[in-house]
Amino acid sequence: MVASDSAFHQAIYTYSGNPEIFSALGLGWPHMLRAMYIVLSSHPHPYQIWEEHEQIVTAIETGSAGQARDAAIGHAERSGQTTFENIAEELSCSA
Repeated sequence: MVASDSAFHQAIYTYSGNPEIFSALGLGWPHMLRAMYIVLSSHPHPYQIWEEHEQIVTAIETGSAGQARDAAIGHAERSGQTTFENIAEELSCSA
């Protein structure tokens, strides 16, 4: 699932036509992969991630930049929150 998630994100970055996205990710990409693993392995309904991806793609395909932005922000915020909660839980269990 992480390979598919990674391929999706890389395709979106490539499709954007902005090569600086890859430069900006740089050394952070392994951390992004870790976050993908955390989200996909701990999410109670991992199919929701694919539904969010589909919403982003649909908005891009229809030229709805605002909807694509909002869908991408929502996806990032939910994934970030899930990652944070799981890392916090790991730390509290190891303390």
